[in-house]
Amino acid sequence: MDVRNCTECGTIFQYPGFGSVLCPVCRKKDEEEFTKVKAFLNENPGATLQVVCDATEVSTKKIIKWLKEERLVSKDASGLGLKCERCGASICYGRLCADCKRDIAMEYGLNRKKAPDDSGESKPLEFSIKDQKMRFLNRKK
Repeated sequence: MDVRNCTECGTIFQYPGFGSVLCPVCRKKDEEEFTKVKAFLNENPGATLQVVCDATEVSTKKIIKWLKEERLVSKDASGLGLKCERCGASICYGRLCADCKRDIAMEYGLNRKKAPDDSGESKPLEFSIKDQKMRFLNRKK
């Protein structure tokens, strides 16, 4: 285990190696605040960020962090003012809108369901067993 300082209060604690760097006391407080915000958003789905902050007494920074982490999801979070980091479209959670996520996946070849052909239309990709060989690095012939 690793010894670290809590990002909230600065106390030294044994960090388990995963998750946010919060001591047990601050982690418990963080979870309580998260539960309070989540319950408020379930009861008031169209609330703005300022209304949520005023009602729950939780900072806007924390709420935005939870939304970007996709930890906090609201049915109608349009009033929370979260924008896609790539195109600027209004989103309910995360860092990117669905279109940008799809575009990035296609750009990096993570979505192999369809590929454009010469005419500009999409057609399914076909893979043969021959394409599924095991590859070796530094293989001597």
